[in-house]
Amino acid sequence: MVATILHLASLEAAQPKRQFPDTADTIRVYVDQLPGALTRSQLRFAAAHYVGTQKLLSQQIDLLRTQNPDFLMLHYRLGTRQAESRVIHIHMDRWATDWEEVDRHDDWFIYTRGPNRQRVYQLVSGNREYIMDISGRYNGNREFGWKEYWVKTVIAEAQACHADGVFADSTHPPYAVPPELNDSPLGAPPYLSYIPHLEEFYEYVYKKLDEAGLYFIPNIGHLITTWDTTEGYYKNVHGAMVEGFGFRGNTADWRQQQNRTLKLLNNGKIYIAQSGAGVEDIQERLWYLANFLLLKHHRSYVNIFVRGPGLEGQLHWRPEYELRLGRAVRPLPKTIDECRHPTGVYYREFERGLVLVNPQPNPQTVRLAGEQVYQRVEPWGGGIVDAGGRPPRGGVRLHDCGREIRLEPWSGVILLKAAASEPPQEKSSTKHSE
Repeated sequence: MVATILHLASLEAAQPKRQFPDTADTIRVYVDQLPGALTRSQLRFAAAHYVGTQKLLSQQIDLLRTQNPDFLMLHYRLGTRQAESRVIHIHMDRWATDWEEVDRHDDWFIYTRGPNRQRVYQLVSGNREYIMDISGRYNGNREFGWKEYWVKTVIAEAQACHADGVFADSTHPPYAVPPELNDSPLGAPPYLSYIPHLEEFYEYVYKKLDEAGLYFIPNIGHLITTWDTTEGYYKNVHGAMVEGFGFRGNTADWRQQQNRTLKLLNNGKIYIAQSGAGVEDIQERLWYLANFLLLKHHRSYVNIFVRGPGLEGQLHWRPEYELRLGRAVRPLPKTIDECRHPTGVYYREFERGLVLVNPQPNPQTVRLAGEQVYQRVEPWGGGIVDAGGRPPRGGVRLHDCGREIRLEPWSGVILLKAAASEPPQEKSSTKHSE
C-alpha cells in the first residue's frame, strides 16, 4: 500500500504546475515574445490578454504572475542545432550562451569526411547554426551526447527562469547547409537520413521532459515539406507551434499543412498557430483568423503578430480576437476535406457563426443553405499596445449579407449568426487596460 501511494504521488508531482486553458468556445492568444521592458500598464495588459509567452527572466515572469498566476512561460532554446557564440537565449536565468561548454565536445557535432574535416552548419540570416548529432549514433556517444546534454541543460534553465516548459525552436531537419559541406553523413538535400535520428531525439526529449513536469513544445515549421515524414512532430510532444500557419500560394501545400496540423490536434496536443499580418491589411488578418478557426480545438492558441516596417512587435491586440463564435457544431475533422464544399471552399460551423476559407487562386461564390441570417465580420483598428497599456482603438463592424457569399482568391470570411430583423451594427473593442 505504501509503495502504491508513493507511486501515485510521484505521478502527481510530474504534472506541470500551470495548465493550458480550454479554448473550445473562445479565441486565446499565445504571444511569441514580449518586449524586454514593460511598463506597469503594459504588464497588466499582457497578463490579462495573453495565455503566455517565451523568453523571460525569472524576475519578469514573476511580475506578470502577480497579475495572473496562471500565466504560462516557455523557455526558448534551439532544438537540433547550436548557435555559435551568439546570445540568442536565456542560459541559467540570464541572457548568455553555453557555447564554451558545447564547443569542447567534438562528438556532439557532425563532421564532413575527408582531410579537410569541418563541422556541418547551416546559415540562418548569415549566422552559423551547427547541425548536432541529436541521437548520438553518428559518433557513437549515446550515454552523454547532445540529446542528454540538451535535456539536462534545458530542465535546469527552465527551472532557473521559472518556465513551465521548453519551446524548442527549429526542431526539424536542416534546410540551408552550404553545398561545400555536403560530403558528410547528412549528404546533400533532402536530408532523409536525418529523420530516424530526429525521431529518436523527439522520443527521448518528450519522455524526459514529461517526467520532469515540463512541456515539450517544438517549432515544427510550415509542415509543407513533402519529404519530411517525421512522426515525432505529432505524437512525441505536448504540443507544437506551426510557424507560418495559413500557408498561401499553393492549394496542395495548404491542404498538406491542414492535414498534418489535424494529425497533431486529433492526438490531443497543444496547438500554437503563428503568422504575421499588416496592421491595416484586413483581408490578411481575416485569412489567418479564418484558417485558425477552421482547425481550432480545445487547446488551440493564435498569434497574428503585427508585421510592417517599423511596426514589428509582439505586444499587440486585434479586436477580432474578441469574437465569440461559441463551440464548433461538429467534432474536429480527421482530414481537411471533410470541411470541403463542392466549390473548393472550406467551411466550419460554430454555435454562433460560420467560417469560410478559399485556398485557391480563383474567386468562388458559396450559396448559404437554410433560413439562418448571417452578418459578415469586418475588423478595424488594433495594433501595438502603447506604454499606457492601450492598443489603438478598434472594433468589429457587422454587415448584412445575402445568401450568396463571394470569396476572393486566398481569402477568409467570418460570419456571425443574427436574427433576421437585427440591423447591421458595430462593436468596439473594450478590453483595454486602465
